[in-house]
Amino acid sequence: MGADKLAQLPQILKALETRGFTLAVLDCPGTFSTAMNLVMESIELALVPARPTRLDIQASRPTIQALLRFQRPFLFVLNQCSSIPRSTRANEAATGLSALGSLASPLIIQRTDHQDAIAAGKGVTEFAPAGKGADEIRTLWQCISETLTPRQKALVA
Repeated sequence: MGADKLAQLPQILKALETRGFTLAVLDCPGTFSTAMNLVMESIELALVPARPTRLDIQASRPTIQALLRFQRPFLFVLNQCSSIPRSTRANEAATGLSALGSLASPLIIQRTDHQDAIAAGKGVTEFAPAGKGADEIRTLWQCISETLTPRQKALVA
């Protein structure tokens, strides 16, 4: 959606709902403007992705501040985590993000299935449905759906 259409976002979402659409996913940049404020006012749940690095977590601060200002619920999604079991970076990041807000589970591990799926123009659940990456995404969706309000659950059921 172009920036020129963002002012119409509430009307567009309402029109989609009347046509039977129950879920709209907006992928937004981490920058802020009047247009982004309109997006923040329209969302019912925000997913805030972050890699387990200090830089990524610090970069999410403006987004979190805006979500708090607009009183919008959010979940952190910790992604591109190391598959090394003894790595403490992801655990430390998860602890820190949990203190700032809700942390979605599971942590999303950096797997080649994710990159290969993108290269094939597919989601990981389409590309490798029996893979660990697909399992993580299905578990993530379960976590997200458990976070939804009863009204939201009825819409996406």
